[in-house]
Amino acid sequence: MDHNRTGRTMVPGAIITGRTAAPGEPGLDKMLEVVASSPEPSLAQCFLLVVTGSEPGRLYQLDRPEMLIGRSKYADIRINERSMSQQHAKLVRWGDHHRIYDLGSTNGTVVNDARIDEVELRPGDTVRTGETVFTYMGGSVQPNTDHTMAVPSHSTVRTRPATASNTSTALARRGGSAPMVPGQNAPRVFEVPVQRIPRVEEQADLLGQLLKLIDFFRRYWLQVMICTMLGGAAGTAAYKLVKPPAKAEFELSLVPQATDNPLEQMRRLNFEFFRAAQQNFVRPSLILATLRELGEEDVPEDRVRQIQRQLEFQRTGEFSYQGTFSAPNSDEAIQFLEVHLRLYLDTEVEKALKALLLEVETLEVRLGETEDQITATEQALLAFRKEHSDGLPEQAQELYSDLIALGSERGRAASEVARTSADVRLSRNRLKSESPIIESRLESARPYENTIADLKRQLAAAKASGKGNQHPEVVDLKSQLTQLEDLRDDVMQNGTAASNVVKAKNPLYKDARLMADAAEASHAVATSELSRLTNDYERTREIVAKLPELQSEYTELLRSYEATKKVHDGLFEKLNGSRTQLDMERASVTGRFDIIEPPNVVTNNWIKGLIIRVGAGLVAGFMFGIFIGVLRDLRRIISARLAAARR
Repeated sequence: MDHNRTGRTMVPGAIITGRTAAPGEPGLDKMLEVVASSPEPSLAQCFLLVVTGSEPGRLYQLDRPEMLIGRSKYADIRINERSMSQQHAKLVRWGDHHRIYDLGSTNGTVVNDARIDEVELRPGDTVRTGETVFTYMGGSVQPNTDHTMAVPSHSTVRTRPATASNTSTALARRGGSAPMVPGQNAPRVFEVPVQRIPRVEEQADLLGQLLKLIDFFRRYWLQVMICTMLGGAAGTAAYKLVKPPAKAEFELSLVPQATDNPLEQMRRLNFEFFRAAQQNFVRPSLILATLRELGEEDVPEDRVRQIQRQLEFQRTGEFSYQGTFSAPNSDEAIQFLEVHLRLYLDTEVEKALKALLLEVETLEVRLGETEDQITATEQALLAFRKEHSDGLPEQAQELYSDLIALGSERGRAASEVARTSADVRLSRNRLKSESPIIESRLESARPYENTIADLKRQLAAAKASGKGNQHPEVVDLKSQLTQLEDLRDDVMQNGTAASNVVKAKNPLYKDARLMADAAEASHAVATSELSRLTNDYERTREIVAKLPELQSEYTELLRSYEATKKVHDGLFEKLNGSRTQLDMERASVTGRFDIIEPPNVVTNNWIKGLIIRVGAGLVAGFMFGIFIGVLRDLRRIISARLAAARR
């Protein structure tokens, strides 16, 4: 935009003019004069003056009840800055003045160096939104008073007498004259030094931007051209002095799928060679191993990262890959690539076979554990059978049948015992009922009874005469009495020889004796059978009572044995398959990869390299020339502002 242009903005009851500063006034491009004489004395005119920012010196009239400040195209006061939010702040009419509200902006709203949410503005307040600083100007008109207000950036507010008409144009001139004394209803004059008066449009058009660009190159075209030529020369010299790195490449074919195993129905999906080939080829650990094999010791991490950036490995087909490496010279590039490729192939094949070998070892260990479990379970089953051989769960039906049969047999034996017991009692009664034998024994024992009675009388007489128990006569009488009683009892029990002869000749006694003996023998046999059956019944009943618990324990042992046996069979089958797979993969290692093209040096196109270096130098020189021009413009602007500040 032309800095000598005069901008003019019309507001009701006021005229705003600008003039060009004299050549001897550095930093003070223009003067802005505002005559604020409102048609309605009770209604004050309020303004926001841009002091610093993208449009310094621009004046905004606050003629609406609410006005939005922001970067949005719908804002009433639009400031196109990155630090300005879309809806930054809002001004609301508040009597003769305004209140400002921050609308949650990112960088906040600052009034008089204090960040606020809302505050009432007074004339002379400084408002900063983003990088733009405003001065609030306005207030009610008080007659017969001195209207002097301080305005930032060396602005002064003064009043002077009115001319013939309140709507006339007042021109504020600088000089050594003192401020004039105000009269009644005099309009207020705001004299503000500004940097420039921009156009009224909110945003410079494309033509204006283009004119600025043309003006910039018109001033600095020589230095930009010189810097560009110097950059091109530097690019040419760089190509001559610093040769481009040598590049080696190779082409490789990899077969990742596992070999078909006849012992496995399906292909192994979790086993393959050269998995994630593009990542593993450039992994730091493999690069470090290559450098150490080439003779480098104590390789720093930065060196590994540098090699990783120079190394590339790309997939070019379903099974084909291409790798490249850049080095300062061709011998170093080929040597590194050969060693690195060999280590990569050996490492990947060994890693895949190692995974398969670890699988076989793991299966062998697991199979051994299951065999130990099977042996332990078999021993537990054998011990259980030995301990409960008479009551195994599979004999449950037989045990229940035996218990029922033993119960029936015991009942029959009890009946037999009762019958034989009755026969014994009857036989004994028959023996006792033989009276001739008893009478014969009584007759034989009668003499003993008479003698015993006589001895008892003599013993009583001896004791009556005062003889004690130890007296020889008393002792002799007692001895005789005892002998006679024993003889009497023997005769009553066994009879005499004559009575035995009589008894033996008695046929009734003989039959009764035989029947009694037979009854006692039958009773003894029946009692023994009942005792045996009772013992068998009780033992069988105890076994049957424990049978549910034994059956549960036995079933658990069988279930554990069958489950372990099933796992063992599966592991054994899988182990055989893994062993076969390992043997097949070891036999087919050499067919896993094919080096289609060994590492070789790629011939560089020197014309292309030269063009790239020269082009990069030209671009760098061109940008450097523009940068120098921008710095010179900034220096000029800063010097002008510092000079204006000193004035």
